[in-house]
Amino acid sequence: MTKLTNLTKRDAPLNDLGYLTANGAKALGVVGEVILVDENGNIVVSLGGGGAAGGGSNSYSDLGGDFTTTANTGTKTFDVIGAPFVVEAGNVAMGSAIKISSTGGVFDIELTAVTITGTTGGYVVTVADEDANFATTDTIHANIIGPERAYDIPLDGTKTLPQITPQGHYIDPVDLISAAQDLTGPFTDVGGEIDARSYNCGNLFVNVDINGATDVAFKLLVKHESGGSEEYPIDPNMWSLRDSTTTSTGGYKTLDSDVDDLYVIPFEVDNDTPYLQLQVGAPVTAGTAGNLGQLDTVVYTLGYK
Repeated sequence: MTKLTNLTKRDAPLNDLGYLTANGAKALGVVGEVILVDENGNIVVSLGGGGAAGGGSNSYSDLGGDFTTTANTGTKTFDVIGAPFVVEAGNVAMGSAIKISSTGGVFDIELTAVTITGTTGGYVVTVADEDANFATTDTIHANIIGPERAYDIPLDGTKTLPQITPQGHYIDPVDLISAAQDLTGPFTDVGGEIDARSYNCGNLFVNVDINGATDVAFKLLVKHESGGSEEYPIDPNMWSLRDSTTTSTGGYKTLDSDVDDLYVIPFEVDNDTPYLQLQVGAPVTAGTAGNLGQLDTVVYTLGYK
């Protein structure tokens, strides 16, 4: 790991900037990129490559507000949450990342052996060649190379939308629970929230181990803010569960058979539905001690169609 010292800000040389004269011609003797400016020198339109309104940048960073990064203590991994495109190992390896220690030391993070796995709302980045595990007090900042932005900086409010073909907008399967979850009777959350922003469809893959439970039921809720207490049942017509009976007043679906089985729960939502929460209940009986019904695994995918 290399410690970065004597960091300074370097402004671009003036002869690398070009300006258009009043008749639209490039100013005499100026080399470099051409930038259209108004009478006060404010940039009006960037002529870089990429989208209809200019653009050309394909660099994304946590400091720029494109995503968040968090070091996972005691490991050589960090989370990238909320990136507006599908992040692969190459995107990270072609970029850069630094670690800032509690004493203010700045160190390069080794990106020579990068792997990516999915997690709720984003990705876990493993940097196997990093010298040491991350500490609790470490701060991670990353610059990731992604698809070329389709918008100029003044329109950055749109960058939270995926800058890729919508039909290719998909995440790999993510575990919603890390271990089997016992049924307790009343409806309870299954794992954490599902960040469905900018997606409009998905599937939940549920492995039911019935044991002594009966009338196992599922409910799908939407939340307008992450971590919010207000949860709203989604219209039962927007999701399905085979071999089940729908209770419209409660917005839940009850399995018709008390047997071990594998279920796919497909759902379709507007792509502005922020967060989803799956719940499970066994209102008749969850079983008895040592013989409780449980969900062995729950996995989800998200897509756009």
